[in-house]
Amino acid sequence: MTERRYVVLDLFVFHAIAGDDVDLLSKTVTVLRLIKDKCHTILLTRELKNEYSERVREIEKSKRKIYVDIRLLKFVKNLLADRDKVEEVEYLPGEQELEFLRKVVPEKDLPIVGAALSKPATSVVIITTDKRHLVDNEALKAYLKRVNPGVEVIHLDEYVKLDP
Repeated sequence: MTERRYVVLDLFVFHAIAGDDVDLLSKTVTVLRLIKDKCHTILLTRELKNEYSERVREIEKSKRKIYVDIRLLKFVKNLLADRDKVEEVEYLPGEQELEFLRKVVPEKDLPIVGAALSKPATSVVIITTDKRHLVDNEALKAYLKRVNPGVEVIHLDEYVKLDP
């Protein structure tokens, strides 16, 4: 049996749906298929789930104005609705911890980091395309290593290579 892997996805999924970057689209489809076909679970805080829902609504409203990969949008909606593939989690950091995280990552990325930290002593992978704020953020890496060494931040390109 395949080991369960917990993943947190940043918003690159929605850039792939509504963007014109074919490489991003291809890698996003690969990662989402891996999640669907393997024993992977997407972790979402309520805030992140609301952000995903809002992005889906925005894309659905604008699909006549911009190019949208309808198949990928439908796939994402179905995946997010699959209770076996999505786990809603809660992360309630202490005041000092939140203050520190706000210094280390932008406010928009706090729900992503929070979702990953919601599973103490568990292996969680944050899959992202944000090199500056997440992948190459040494302060964040040091913090994660101290608080939950099981959390890894991996660029989408690397994750596609790691999990064939």
